[in-house]
Amino acid sequence: MLKIGQVLVFIEVKARFSHEFGTPLEAITPQKIRTLIRSINLSVHQHKLYNAPLRIDALGIDYTQDKDHPKIELVKNIMG
Repeated sequence: MLKIGQVLVFIEVKARFSHEFGTPLEAITPQKIRTLIRSINLSVHQHKLYNAPLRIDALGIDYTQDKDHPKIELVKNIMG
């Protein structure tokens, strides 16, 4: 969890060294998002952050082209 201004930002990070099972961002499936939301709800409850605005970002790190210089892609607010 990261706080940017007044917004709590949760970031799901996925890295791939091959595309055999898809790209890093393709690995963030609807099932993974549901699991992430459950974890976020638990964190919000534990820290009593009930009224805080929040968003979920996704960070994909792709090592397939260059192991020393991966392609990094950030998608803000994956829930829309």
